[in-house]
Amino acid sequence: MALVFMFPSCYSWQEVEVGDVEEVKFKGLVDNHLLLEIMVPVKNPNRREITVTEMYLDIYLNGEEFGNVLNSKDIVLAPDSEEIYTLPVEIEITGLKKGIMSFISILQDRAVDMELKGYVVAGSGIMKKKFFVDEKHNLN
Repeated sequence: MALVFMFPSCYSWQEVEVGDVEEVKFKGLVDNHLLLEIMVPVKNPNRREITVTEMYLDIYLNGEEFGNVLNSKDIVLAPDSEEIYTLPVEIEITGLKKGIMSFISILQDRAVDMELKGYVVAGSGIMKKKFFVDEKHNLN
């Protein structure tokens, strides 16, 4: 997954690059919420830290609606950095029975087409911007 954030303003912002997911750790399943930790490289070449304050992403696995990503806390990207961030992710499984069946099927197949649709809100100080996401990835 490669997302790019750009901020227009009088300050010269450079693109923030989000690389491909390096690792996913299963942390639990509580009610209809799947708890994960996702390790992803992020490059923030700006002199200011960037804070991701809101995320709303619908997740589709192999063409089936799986759930919604909920962010429980802000994600702060250090200024002038390139590092791997551990992101706590909570996925609300929208169709519990269908979602669990999709998840089991995916574990058996080991081939997953994932689609993310929605938005992310990020910014620095009082400046915030909404970034729309429409990404498709094959996870093998």
